[in-house]
Formats: sequence, C-alpha cells, structure tokens
Amino acid sequence: DTGITNNIATVPIEYEDKLFCGLMPMTSGTCGNGCTWTFNHNTKDLDINGEGDNASMKNYSSAIEVPWNKKAGEIDSIRITGITNIGNNAFNGCTKITEITIPESVTTIGTSSFEGCTELKEIKSWGRVDTLESNAFKSTGFTTISIPSQITTINSGAFEGSRLTTVHFEGTTNPTTCASDAFTSTSVTHIEVLITYTTTTNFCGKPPRTKGACDESLKDENV
Repeated sequence: DTGITNNIATVPIEYEDKLFCGLMPMTSGTCGNGCTWTFNHNTKDLDINGEGDNASMKNYSSAIEVPWNKKAGEIDSIRITGITNIGNNAFNGCTKITEITIPESVTTIGTSSFEGCTELKEIKSWGRVDTLESNAFKSTGFTTISIPSQITTINSGAFEGSRLTTVHFEGTTNPTTCASDAFTSTSVTHIEVLITYTTTTNFCGKPPRTKGACDESLKDENV
C-alpha cells in the first residue's frame, strides 16, 4: 500500500530513475541499528535518522554497498539526527554537498565517511565528535578548517588530498593520537595552534605555529 503525500510517492526500496504512478519516488530503508534513511528525488535531500539511545549507522566496507550510492552524485544536502556515529563510507562520493552539520549525538566519523566530497567546505557543527577515522575527509574541498579541542584522535589520511592550506587547532595539547600523514598531499605547511606549545615535536606531522604564546621564545618565526 503506497501512500502519496505532497506529490511524492513513498517507496520503501531502492528505486531507479523512473516515475512511480506518474510521480518521482522518495526512496528509503534501514542503514544500521535503529537507523533509517530517506532520499527525496525532488529536493535531493538525504535524511539519516536514528531512534533510541544507541542508534548507529552501519559501517560499509565500500561505497558501492551504501544503499543510496547510486544517488550519491545527486545529493544536495544531508540531514543527520539521533545517531552515535557516521558509518564507514557513508557519504563517500557525495560530490554536491557543500556543508554538513554533525549532531550532538555523534562521537565518531568513520573511515572514508566523506571521502570524495569534493565540494564539502564547511562543518557547521562538530557535535561531540572525538575521533576521525582514516580517510574521513580525504579529497574534500576544505581550504581551511578549525578542529575543536574535543577531537583527540585523528587517524591516517584523515584529510589526505584535500584542498587545505590552513589548519587551526583549538585544543591545549597535541591530540592523543594524530597520524603523521593526516594532512598528506595537501598544501598545509604549518598547523596553527591557538595555545602555548612547549615542545619541538611536530603537531600531526607538521611544525606548529603558535598564536598568543606568553613566552616570546616559544613563538615560531612564521607567526
């Protein structure tokens, strides 16, 4: 039994580019534990919704396994609510999205979650994310990014091949885990650290450039 609302046919399966009873379909399904997805063909919006305290996205081993993969290049915006993680490869290849808001419920951004999102340039909110898995934002469109202090783990290639030139760290220490190749194949030469940094070790594989240091001797010549 198909319900028709607002001139959209709701079809709870993956549906090809065909009219359904004369209307474009809105496809939907499940994508994890207590997690559902809906793609609206008319607005090109993808909604990810979680229900329950432990709703989580499935970790997909490749982008081709993601149920909305065939529409990845059409998706204009992504809305996420009520989940604890963004699954591996979840939005890999969504080439049209320009910004993302991560809800407070999310703590982990999975491997290659936003890889290949070439127009993604802004994270409007980081939620409670503390971990960026490998290649999480590989080949994205960021030119500058501020990483909040809550993020303690940045894994290999997290921003590899992105358009980054400037990275601001808002924390007070080097993240607990920060791979030396987190920013490989980018134009980043220094990490801007917004605190007094007292060691000579690299910061995520790049030399630190301190801002607002109290001790003049700690300031990098490039400040």
